[in-house]
Amino acid sequence: MKSILGFFGGLCGAALLWVLLVIGQLGNATPDSQWVRQSYAYKRALSRKIAAPKLVLVGGSAALFSINSIVLEDQYHRPVINLGVNAGISLPYIIDQAKAVLTPGDTALLPLEYPLYNYHYTINPVMVDFYLSEPGVLAKQAWPLQLKLLFAVTPKRVIQGYRGIPRGFTVQGLYGPHHMNAHGDQTHSEVAKQSENQKAIVNSLTPRYYGKNFSKNNEAWNLLTSFQHWADSRSICLIFIPPSFLFQETYLMDPVENHFYTTLPDLARKKGLTYLGSPLDYMFPPDYYFDTPYHLTAEARELYTSLIIELIGPVINTQ
Repeated sequence: MKSILGFFGGLCGAALLWVLLVIGQLGNATPDSQWVRQSYAYKRALSRKIAAPKLVLVGGSAALFSINSIVLEDQYHRPVINLGVNAGISLPYIIDQAKAVLTPGDTALLPLEYPLYNYHYTINPVMVDFYLSEPGVLAKQAWPLQLKLLFAVTPKRVIQGYRGIPRGFTVQGLYGPHHMNAHGDQTHSEVAKQSENQKAIVNSLTPRYYGKNFSKNNEAWNLLTSFQHWADSRSICLIFIPPSFLFQETYLMDPVENHFYTTLPDLARKKGLTYLGSPLDYMFPPDYYFDTPYHLTAEARELYTSLIIELIGPVINTQ
């Protein structure tokens, strides 16, 4: 009996020690999360310089890579800010950041990545790393998400949290504000800058089975309808559109996947959202993509942008 009590006592002690270690490094930024943090800070700063009603692109990196804000600005004669960063940060934070920059009279264009429509307190390493470095963000989340994030912390992430940002650290590589223009669009994504490895990655991509994992009743729809009500109360227009996405034959031939893409717009409309376009019309071949199934090359971005202008024109022009 004593050995059993001792075992459970030790287990509880170890669990308590782990919780204290996790709590002790909450709020400490890590190198992995810096490009996301700095990108949002850069884009919020851009938005603060704009007084007139504006067009804001809301989403993950599909928005970041796929839309030419300068072309939109010239077309609609209003300032444009690309708020897209990383879909891995997930729907709660993406919506919170949109609310932080949207003001009455604005229009938000939302080419949300498909997994965001199936968010149900879903977590990933990007969220764990980022949300734990932002206690204020973590505190605002629903308790199921808070628990999932805390239980998903790895020893490596705890160590990184205590180490913090190394002295002299700077964000480098393809992603980050150093590769964004004055509107927040991604730069350095031209075909000429695409490496052979990036081409190989794109050509090796396999279908994403979003339809198989999709649910009509999840937290995503609660968040999106609440966002819609928030926008309506402030005379802000939300327009949901299909993101650019790498085409796979499966999306036509598999009945479950095809049903997901063909019915998503109607489902969104039934939830009270304005959804324009059909997802299958905005899927393109591999040579259009830079390094992921959502990241268009700079050249392909021009085509997608022209298609989006044609799609949203009837709504934008009536405002």
